Amino acid sequence: MLLLYFVFPLDPQRAPVGVLVGVLGSVVAMFGVSAVVVAEIRRAERRLTVLHLVLALEAVIMAFSAAYYIVATTKDGSFEGLSTRLDALYFSMTTLSTVGFGDVHATAQLSRGIVTVQIAFNLLFLGAFASLLQDSISLRRRDAVRGDAEPSE
Repeated sequence: MLLLYFVFPLDPQRAPVGVLVGVLGSVVAMFGVSAVVVAEIRRAERRLTVLHLVLALEAVIMAFSAAYYIVATTKDGSFEGLSTRLDALYFSMTTLSTVGFGDVHATAQLSRGIVTVQIAFNLLFLGAFASLLQDSISLRRRDAVRGDAEPSE
C-alpha cells in the first residue's frame, strides 16, 4: 500500500479522473473499515485480529495522506509545511499518534475538516484496538483458569 501511495498519480491537472476515483475509493474504504470495526465492537463474538486492525489502519493512513497531499497541492494555503507526499504521510502519522509537533498544520477550513475526520477515526480505531486487546487478555485468562492446553482464538 505504501508503494502505491508514492507511485499512484495524485496530480489533479495530469490525472483528474484518477484522483477523483482515488479520493472516492478512499472515502468508501474508510467508511467501510469504520463500519466493520463498529460492528465487531458490538458483537459478542470477536473475529477481528490485531493484524486486521493494522492492515485497516495502514489503508486509512494512506487515504488520509493522499487527501492531505491533494488538498495541499491544489488549494494554496490549506496546510502550512506540507508540500510533498512524504510530508503528508508524516502529518498523517503524527496526527494518528497524537504527537502533533506543529511543524505541519491545517490552515484552511477544508484541511481542518479532513484532520477532524481523521481524529474521529483515530478515536474509533483506538477504542476498537483497546476492546480487542481486552478480549484477548480475558480469553487467555479464562483458558488459563480452566487449564486448557490450547488457548481460544
